[in-house]
Amino acid sequence: MADSSTTHQYNIGDAVLVHVSPGVVIPGVIQDEQNGQFTVRLAQPWADETGNKSDTTTVSPDKLDPSIEEETGGETALPG
Repeated sequence: MADSSTTHQYNIGDAVLVHVSPGVVIPGVIQDEQNGQFTVRLAQPWADETGNKSDTTTVSPDKLDPSIEEETGGETALPG
């Protein structure tokens, strides 16, 4: 699924919004990238469908959205 619009370049340390499951978006920070997959430290733990909780997740770039990259007291660009 290639996006024909502008593709965002993600880097380690970037603040992002992670789509961890349908309808669930959690802010986080990219910690690592390997083979096109990003490891993200989440702002809050989440539980997967098996009940395992984690404060990190590894996702492909299509599961990420850029967050506001300003230090303004923690505001992020969450969908409305």
